[in-house]
Amino acid sequence: MSKSSIKHLENLIRVVNHIPDDQFNLSHCHQCAIGHASRDEYFIAAGFKPGFPALEELRDFFDIDMRRISYLFFARCDYGSRMDVLAALRVLLLEKMAQQSAEEWGGLTAKENAELEVAELS
Repeated sequence: MSKSSIKHLENLIRVVNHIPDDQFNLSHCHQCAIGHASRDEYFIAAGFKPGFPALEELRDFFDIDMRRISYLFFARCDYGSRMDVLAALRVLLLEKMAQQSAEEWGGLTAKENAELEVAELS
């Protein structure tokens, strides 16, 4: 997991946050989150090409699995408003930040740290 994937997600949230609801549509590739991102300066500078990138490119760019890509960027009957996508992106960002934090701390959880402290005192 890279810090750049967190930066990419933060910027995608920024883009989606500023899209008017009437200009957001998961059924239309130019009006979905990625379609809007492909016209944003940050994403252009990061190598996004006009249009919709290949799914593998999205997977690598955001460091997320294909299932999540289809959930976030394609229309579904139970999901599809801009606010749905924004909420899902925020959850994904929090997951990435937690994963990065765990990696920086050696993968130890709070419980594991407490167990280590108890073991050292014994």
